[in-house]
Amino acid sequence: MSHTPPTSERRIAHISRSEQAAIQNLVERLTRQFPEIGRGEIEHAVRGEYEGYENSKIRDFVPILVERSVRGELAQPAPRPSG
Repeated sequence: MSHTPPTSERRIAHISRSEQAAIQNLVERLTRQFPEIGRGEIEHAVRGEYEGYENSKIRDFVPILVERSVRGELAQPAPRPSG
């Protein structure tokens, strides 16, 4: 039985090795900066943000843009249930 990776992993599989390394380094940095948030949730956020840049022609700044966006998202306080 073969394992099919989740859609986000398949979409990111086509990016360069340097971008894949940048993704892993970003996940590591964010995991250290936000230890209260699970690594899986951080990976999901990073990969989801990368998907938004899937069709970008110029790739040089994609890792920086992803990092800024995800860091801002993670820094937001979690919404509290009302009631």
